[in-house]
Amino acid sequence: VVLDPFLGSGTTMIEASLNNRYGIGLELNKEYCAIAKSRIVKETLPDLDMINFSKMPYNDYQKSL
Repeated sequence: VVLDPFLGSGTTMIEASLNNRYGIGLELNKEYCAIAKSRIVKETLPDLDMINFSKMPYNDYQKSL
């Protein structure tokens, strides 16, 4: 398991996935979360670009704020 407490644009998560590792990334900045989600999908799951991230826990948490 790879832990990245400052996810940023998601490079560490991409590399973890490409090396068959699980990754956990933390990011407070909503803009960087969107960038990371987009990059991770495009670079690790090119056939699954239709993933609906609105169902992910982070977005549910945002709505409750």
